[in-house]
Amino acid sequence: GGGGDGGGGGGGGAELIRWSVVPHSFRRLLPEEMRSRDSHDIVLLCRSCHQKVERPYAERRSELFAARGIREDTARVVDAPELARVKSAARLLGGSAAVRARVPARRLAELEAAVAAHFGVDAAALTPERVAEAAALDTKVVREGWVSPEAQLVARLREAGGGGDAALSELTVGY
Repeated sequence: GGGGDGGGGGGGGAELIRWSVVPHSFRRLLPEEMRSRDSHDIVLLCRSCHQKVERPYAERRSELFAARGIREDTARVVDAPELARVKSAARLLGGSAAVRARVPARRLAELEAAVAAHFGVDAAALTPERVAEAAALDTKVVREGWVSPEAQLVARLREAGGGGDAALSELTVGY
């Protein structure tokens, strides 16, 4: 979205939101002289006005990326399916005896093998502690080589402008 960063509290019952004219996701990537306090545009908006500006800001962001062939891929961290499968298997294996009793023996063996393989051990060496550890796995991983769409845009604007900041200045004015 835009540059709203929460906040508020304007007394008198009207809650105001601090709104950054140039969204922080872009501003943080700009050269220091373009991010200085002198050019840091923040306005206070009521909730109604905030809702009105959110959509045009999102549309502007999409237009900027589309014009330069940049995907709006903001997922720096994603679920790793292989870790999710191990975690799911371990949760079932570490579950109640009643739940395990409803699972066919062949499927239990497959699940044990998957958890054991995660730890690089044989299924016979799988301990309750390892099963519990696998059941608590964090399945989120940082995508290698991921670059934010904002960083891609700023880099392309710099390249297009011959390394100068004119195109970046136009970006800030365009918001």
